[in-house]
This record gives sequence, structure tokens and C-alpha cells, in this order.
Amino acid sequence: ADRDQGLRVEPVAGVAAGQDSNRALLPGESVTELEQVDVIGKKLQQMRYELIAAQDRFYAHFNELNTNDDFDIHCTMHAPVGTGIRQRQCRLEFLREAAAEQGQNFFLGLTSDPPTITRSHVPAQTQWYARSDEYRETIKALLETSPELQELALTWQRLQEQYDAARKRRLEGRRKPIE
Repeated sequence: ADRDQGLRVEPVAGVAAGQDSNRALLPGESVTELEQVDVIGKKLQQMRYELIAAQDRFYAHFNELNTNDDFDIHCTMHAPVGTGIRQRQCRLEFLREAAAEQGQNFFLGLTSDPPTITRSHVPAQTQWYARSDEYRETIKALLETSPELQELALTWQRLQEQYDAARKRRLEGRRKPIE
């Protein structure tokens, strides 16, 4: 189900008309032949790579159009503390910088005696609350004025929906609901 497969459905007589293909035709009945249909299955992983590529194209074009470097979006692979499982993380530049400052201040607090913080720091969450409306207005304006960005967003959305549906089908029946 999750492997690359080329499945070929051969023409079948009578099936389209709801007939049993194992019985003989009665006088006046006709044989209906279905068209040949090729179904190409993709690996879930391949679908994920295509989704990531679509995201990257969207972010690259957004970053080109966007005049505020604080709102540029960059993606990295990141392994959260306590796990070796890497995850894709996409962040706005000003939030990435805020997290870096927080890490530097934490390190300085641990290594200096007495603990000192060389920079004033505003937590990333506070910065997001302060600037989220401005970011939303920026992305909305760019989407309204750029047909290319709109098309990239629609492609990303379509691929996301296809990936989510395929993943749901693949996991169907594997997990039992918690009662």
C-alpha cells in the first residue's frame, strides 16, 4: 500500500453494467468494456519529500517578495532534547534570533561568576504576540498581490491534503481508540 507500484486494471466485460462476468450473456444484452485505468501508487515517504519541496518553494518565493527580513522563514532539521529523532522546524527569523539569544543568556548565566546576562532578552513568545498581526498582514498582502505565491500555496495545500489522507489510510486499523 505504501510502496511504489504501477497497478494496471485490465478491461473487464460486463462489470460496468453490474453484470456477473462469469455468466453467459442473454439475447439482447451487450458487453460493456471498461477503459484501461493506470493507478500509480507512491510511497508515503516520497509524498512527504514532495510536500517538503513544495513548502521550500513557497518559503523561498515568500522570502524573495518579503521586504522585512525579520519575517523571512527558514527551515532546519532539529532533534529535540531527549530524542535522536530529527524533525523539520520552520521558523520566522526574528523568532529564531530570540531563541538563540535566550540560549546564549542561559549559557552565560551558567558559566559566568557571578551570573551575568550581556543582552536584554524578550522571550520569543512575547515577541510573537507583539508582532503576529504585522506578520499576518505581510503574508496576506503578498498572497493578494502575487499569483505565483498563491499558486505555490495552493500546491502546498493540495500536497498536504493528499499526504494526510494517504497517511490516515495507511494507519487506519493500526491504532485502537483509547476507551
